Amino acid sequence: MAFTASVVRVLIGSQGDLAEEREAAALAIADWNAQHAAAENVVLMPVTWETHARP
Repeated sequence: MAFTASVVRVLIGSQGDLAEEREAAALAIADWNAQHAAAENVVLMPVTWETHARP
């Protein structure tokens, strides 16, 4: 179901040896989106160097 929403980029940054923690943060954001995005008209977009950096 489509809805209009604001997109908020959430930067997830940490030391290189904390990949599991960065993934946990991204999963928590996805969970928030699933539960609240439509009701709040806000979508959180996780931004990490793994997904948004170019070599």
